[in-house]
Amino acid sequence: YGRRDHEGLGEVVRAAYDRGINFFDTAPTYGEAEEVLGKVLKDIRQEVVISTKVPARVGGLSCSYDAITLACERS
Repeated sequence: YGRRDHEGLGEVVRAAYDRGINFFDTAPTYGEAEEVLGKVLKDIRQEVVISTKVPARVGGLSCSYDAITLACERS
């Protein structure tokens, strides 16, 4: 909500990692969160777990193989 401070977010994420946090949860509905998180964690990507969600489709949830694969590729 409001102004987005990507640099500040990066500092918070890295501080969490430095304190032992290695699991980060995100979703496409969180705006630019996946992209920002990817940039912040790029150099330590093999040391963290990033989880995302499959977005609901208008008219209901789609959990088909194709829908989940597409959501993962977009992430």
